[in-house]
Amino acid sequence: MVTVCIAHITAQAGFMNPKKIKEFEVGEELKAVLKALGQQIGLESLPLALHMGSCVDNSRIGVFILTGVKGAEDPSLAEGDGP
Repeated sequence: MVTVCIAHITAQAGFMNPKKIKEFEVGEELKAVLKALGQQIGLESLPLALHMGSCVDNSRIGVFILTGVKGAEDPSLAEGDGP
């Protein structure tokens, strides 16, 4: 996930283009996960980088990640029943 501070450069390099995933040296397992997730929403693949907003959104990204980790430990958080 990237924010506006680096998003422009990331996009120019092709990291946000799902069709360019084959051009980057990443693990086959990661490519398989991105492809599977992308196909779930009707895309060929998800890109290597996802734009998540402006620089002030960094704290929201942290909450998103922590909720995902805590949601894995406590499924009620992933369902929206948590704090």
